[in-house]
Amino acid sequence: MPPLDGDADGWVICDYPVSPARPACDCQPTEPTIYPGAPCNTGLPGVCSTGSYDCSSGPGSCSQTIFPSPEICNDGLDNDCDGSVDCGDADCSADPSCVGGVEDCGNGIDDDGDGFIDCADPDCALSPLCTGGIENCTNGIDDDLDGLTDCADPDCNLDPACISGSENCSDGVDNDGDGLIDCADPDCQAVSCGTGCICLGYVKQETDCTNGIDDDGDGLTDCADPMCAEKPICGGGNEVCNNGVDDDGDGYADCYDGACETDPRCLSWLALGTGNPGALCNTGAASPCASGRESQVSFTCKPMTFSCY
Repeated sequence: MPPLDGDADGWVICDYPVSPARPACDCQPTEPTIYPGAPCNTGLPGVCSTGSYDCSSGPGSCSQTIFPSPEICNDGLDNDCDGSVDCGDADCSADPSCVGGVEDCGNGIDDDGDGFIDCADPDCALSPLCTGGIENCTNGIDDDLDGLTDCADPDCNLDPACISGSENCSDGVDNDGDGLIDCADPDCQAVSCGTGCICLGYVKQETDCTNGIDDDGDGLTDCADPMCAEKPICGGGNEVCNNGVDDDGDGYADCYDGACETDPRCLSWLALGTGNPGALCNTGAASPCASGRESQVSFTCKPMTFSCY
């Protein structure tokens, strides 16, 4: 009777030791995943953990198939099997891939210049942003890596930004169903629209003028952004925030000027006066300055186009 393949893995039962007359046989007759050449883990660090079952000396012995080699500093592998990966390995301390800044694991930038961004960078392997951290419900990032972002993640169901009827001012969604999205919604005036961003004048305005990021998405970064140009850190002048005049000559008047972003009259844009705050109105000027919204700061119909000031 011929030897039997009891576990249907393509290898038959045989006795040991293996001889020329009887080459490799099944390592474990009752385990279909254990047979000559099947992949296995040697228990060694790094790439040296890769092995295959060698049944010549007994059932289930795992033989190493990849051996240590010089560390490659940007491939995400522990090539030399010393337990350290890429720039975390002392062998890479002078490698160009490892000479640079520290990787910020959630900003979409290759901070350390190694060709890997955020969670794709081995430096971020232990970052909460890359290991399943806590979901931030307003930053547009899938922080806990469950495939769901911000209010689409059930973890955010009780977050004020995601409760039905409350406008989230940075997610591109009309959360409260009034037909107005993010900064275009009066509910968002003087409210944060993300890191370094605030809703003023029904548009995103940059507030962090030193982080090298275009926080309001207008293509202008830091002091190049008119919202920052008038701040002291950018060498700006003085704007009077309630006289209807562009005092500092930057094309922005009153609460539309970045210099006024912390003025109480501008932070309370919707709370001052009476009328219909944020309602569409006609300024009486020629296009494109005719379209406006009612301002409760100066109690007039203010153009929505900044060049009109």
